[in-house]
Amino acid sequence: MPTLPPSLSLLSKHAILLPPEQAHEDEWELVDAPPAGTAPSRLAMRDKDLLVAWGREIRMATFESGWDVNGGVVGSYRSPHLSFDVRQLVVNPTGRLLAVVGTHQVAVVVIPPTSTSSGETSVKSFAIDEFQFSPSAQVGIAKVLWHPLGEGGTSLWVLTDDGKLAEYDVLRPTDAAQTFHFLPSEHKASTSRFSAADPLSLTAVSFSFSPLSDVAASDFNQFTIRVLAGNGDVYAMSPIIPLVATIPLSSLLSLKAMCEVRLRRLQTGSQDAERAAEEGRVIMQAAWVEKLLGQVKQGAATTVSTPRSSLRASLRDSPAPAQPAASVSVHPPHLTESGGPAPGIHRLLLRQGPYLVDPPAPDNDDDDNRATDLALVASASGSTVALSSWSSGRVDVALELDGPEPRWISSADPAPPECVLATLESVALPTKGGEDPARFLVDPFTDSTVYLQSGGAVDAISLAQTIEALDQDEGDIVPVTVTRKVESALTSSSQIIGAATFCNIALGYGLLALSSAGQLATVEMDYCVDTALATPTAAEFALVDADALAILSEPFDTAPLLASTRSSTDVLAAVRRHLTARQPLQTVTAEQVRLLVAASEALRDRLDAVRTSSQALEEHVDVLALEVQRHLSLLKECSARIGEMHARRALERVDAIVAAQAKLGDRLDRVLADLMSEYRPQIGEVEQKWFDELDRLRARVGTGKAGLAQRTQLLKEQLAAVKPRVERARQDANDAPGPPSYGHKQLRPLQAALNARSDELARMLRKMEGLSVRVERAESDDDDDDV
Repeated sequence: MPTLPPSLSLLSKHAILLPPEQAHEDEWELVDAPPAGTAPSRLAMRDKDLLVAWGREIRMATFESGWDVNGGVVGSYRSPHLSFDVRQLVVNPTGRLLAVVGTHQVAVVVIPPTSTSSGETSVKSFAIDEFQFSPSAQVGIAKVLWHPLGEGGTSLWVLTDDGKLAEYDVLRPTDAAQTFHFLPSEHKASTSRFSAADPLSLTAVSFSFSPLSDVAASDFNQFTIRVLAGNGDVYAMSPIIPLVATIPLSSLLSLKAMCEVRLRRLQTGSQDAERAAEEGRVIMQAAWVEKLLGQVKQGAATTVSTPRSSLRASLRDSPAPAQPAASVSVHPPHLTESGGPAPGIHRLLLRQGPYLVDPPAPDNDDDDNRATDLALVASASGSTVALSSWSSGRVDVALELDGPEPRWISSADPAPPECVLATLESVALPTKGGEDPARFLVDPFTDSTVYLQSGGAVDAISLAQTIEALDQDEGDIVPVTVTRKVESALTSSSQIIGAATFCNIALGYGLLALSSAGQLATVEMDYCVDTALATPTAAEFALVDADALAILSEPFDTAPLLASTRSSTDVLAAVRRHLTARQPLQTVTAEQVRLLVAASEALRDRLDAVRTSSQALEEHVDVLALEVQRHLSLLKECSARIGEMHARRALERVDAIVAAQAKLGDRLDRVLADLMSEYRPQIGEVEQKWFDELDRLRARVGTGKAGLAQRTQLLKEQLAAVKPRVERARQDANDAPGPPSYGHKQLRPLQAALNARSDELARMLRKMEGLSVRVERAESDDDDDDV
């Protein structure tokens, strides 16, 4: 069933896709060619908004109720900070901020909620670190991402091609909040003074945050960042969190418990150098977690309610990202809440890598082949699958066996890090020659599917079966499934410059790809839900609200209600002691007045407690009544279903089904017979000759005048007629007194004639028997053929 409106195919005619008439040629930018291996991404989706970048212009169209092409409004956004050609558009998690990335510059635009007017619109924007990212900068920008753990979606991370990863808080965009160096320096990369380092090993092309999952939330993998070099090397650092991070409190408590268990296990048993190094590592990890929990205990992790700059006021109306209910806001232990260095001694993080790839990926003879992007997919068991794309169209799929863990440069942990990637599969995607930069896109509906956008195509890579086999530990590696969604002619006017996925209740679920000529390819996709995992929601059964269900989940205890109505002191007894009926009351003293006031207040408190207890009891009775009504409705529904099952129409329906099944069986038999007659094997040339020979033998052995049987019968009759005469002649010869004796010369011809005659009769009898056997066999074969 289609999930998109019929007008999706007409989206290619929208005005937002028309390229500008003329490019910006009035200004010069002192830059080299775009970084090799970096795929452009000038198309983005924000809920119901479509964003497209043309040159230095950003356009947005809003689709409230489907893909309304004719009535859509196109808004154009220009800013003094957009003084460069846009290569990438990255929307933050809240949807209010848009990172605009060029070859050497980065800017952030505060986009309005919806596009309500056509023409140019002034929007707030600011540049990121204009001193570091300028038109004359020596380093290029490899990749830009928003950190998913950043508070309010304001943590922007920028990777340059020299391997430096910097975090920028959009509330302080002028300076980097944190900086990490992931690649070794040039003099350290070469092991000999006579050999040069591979240039690709000194160039960073991509980085990725760890995928967030329920299993990953209980270990340090959620705080790990991995960087991909141009030669395919992968480096990692952990733990790294944003300057203002929002982390579930349960995750921190799980990390603390895990560190305590590991430390207790290491402290028991024999000690050696390896266990001592691991113990020192776990002690530093536990100290790092304890510092984060200390911020929560001291109240330093409360959410900042006052704006830190004028930009905070403009971001107040932005929808907050979905966060767990029990989340806390913390900052890195080596920094203060404002971003300055924290007091005390703090060790630098240890760079872990490059990863050991086993078995190694297949070598490519092309010297220009280089890695382009990195993507991580998490399985249900917590394992991480890494995908790396190459400019030659190859995609390597590997399983992270020995992943990184929090490490610091310290003498207490001198062991070198060992990170291993087990190669599962190398997929060679069809290309049209030449270097084809590529980048990964995530699927908004399923985590096990990623899309690879290159200049010539967009491919969907599904790892669902691969990850399922890894989780079940079946032993056999299931290959990934690759489906080509979009393919272009790979000419200068048909290069794919952007791709985006969307999953919206109003727009559906699909994929968009944009070419440099303004041509848009739309792909409609279907929702694939595993019915075995689909469970009914609580709303299908709940007829009362959540508070009522919470009350019913626990037994109703009347002891607290009764205790609240009782008083610890007997006020009436105190009044009786001071005001006795035996003595007349002449005057009222101040002590008596205070006693009466106290007794009145105590009585009022007890009345309020009784009223509160009565109200609680009434509410519980009301909830019980609703629950009884729900049970009655369920019983009524069950009774109706049972009655329908026992109704006569159900039996009639079963009989009709049985009759229809019998008819289907008869039709199936006829169809099978027709198929057998239609597909009967044809008689070959050899078989036809065999049947012709049988017909000829049947004619020879037949009952006609020329048949052998007739001739044999004639000879038998002649023999029967001659035999009595021979017997009589022999008898007469014996009875005769003296028959004349024949000489040898007279008897020899007679004996020869008799012998010849006897031989001929014997030969004829044998031939008759042989022909009779062959005739019987031929008749049996004909009977079998007729059957």
